[in-house]
Amino acid sequence: MHKDAPQAFQDWYSSRKKYGGFPAKGTMAGALVVLERLKNEFDLSIDAHTAEGGSQIRGASGASVKKILADFGETRQFVSEGGRTNRALRSEVEAMLTALEPLRLVKLSNSKRNKALESCQLFLVDQVCEFHNKQRLEIAFDPSMTTRDLVQQILEKARECEQSGQVAQYLIGAKLALRFPDLEISNDSYSTADKQLGRAGDFLVKDTAFHVTITPMDKVYDRCKQNAEQGLRAY
Repeated sequence: MHKDAPQAFQDWYSSRKKYGGFPAKGTMAGALVVLERLKNEFDLSIDAHTAEGGSQIRGASGASVKKILADFGETRQFVSEGGRTNRALRSEVEAMLTALEPLRLVKLSNSKRNKALESCQLFLVDQVCEFHNKQRLEIAFDPSMTTRDLVQQILEKARECEQSGQVAQYLIGAKLALRFPDLEISNDSYSTADKQLGRAGDFLVKDTAFHVTITPMDKVYDRCKQNAEQGLRAY
């Protein structure tokens, strides 16, 4: 859980009605959308975030939520409607906006205010990540399988549940912990990007940064290049 989020925001989250340990997915999705808008249009009145008709939150859609989550490194499918079918969303968002008022964010510079808003988003992204992680994978263990085949089976099952990225990271972390029992191997949230935590990679063991990915892209190459410039080895 992201501890830097303002306590008032955490209190708002904690006071929401829970379903299986979490608020309605639409509530979290709608909050992410409104927090994103506040970065550019800081207005804590609920009317500023209400769509024409007065019952739905403006801009709340599955696509917008997907983009916000992806910006924080969380790419699994969370909602398809972005909270638009949640009839209570407007009142939930209004309660969030009210909770933010005492923080007097309007008096901060844009950069400081947006940093505070982003910390709230990170808090929610951590909850989304935890939600996904609680969706358990069921693996049938076959002692006759080779380790390679077993790992492949786990990753294939994870891919079906859109959890292959984090499962791959956890497997690598477990392997590193076994390989280097005398070293502390980090155990950070999968959803939190390296840049946000100031990490050199998903794992840093001595002078080697490990990057775990199932879809290598230019961003990973850029991180490896940055590692080399910092005198680190990239793997």
